[in-house]
Amino acid sequence: MIPQKNKTGYSFFTNSGNGNFELADDTLIMQGWKNLKIKKTHVMELTKISDLALNKVEVEMKYFDMFGGNELLRFAMRDSDFKAMKSTLGK
Repeated sequence: MIPQKNKTGYSFFTNSGNGNFELADDTLIMQGWKNLKIKKTHVMELTKISDLALNKVEVEMKYFDMFGGNELLRFAMRDSDFKAMKSTLGK
């Protein structure tokens, strides 16, 4: 039997559509309105911007793209998912 990689998933919500983040080993995979693969070490910040209705929070994520440029994503997610993802990323 082949051992499976360690995977953890978190849902996110935007005006452009919903999706999820999946953390597989050292890579954060974003699937939904935008599809990205970001190395865990390239995520600079994961910050709560504000509280939203229905136990959700607005979140801002800063990361380095594959060319070394700074990128910024804003989205909403459940507060519990935000806290778990922040802890998992160590940010």
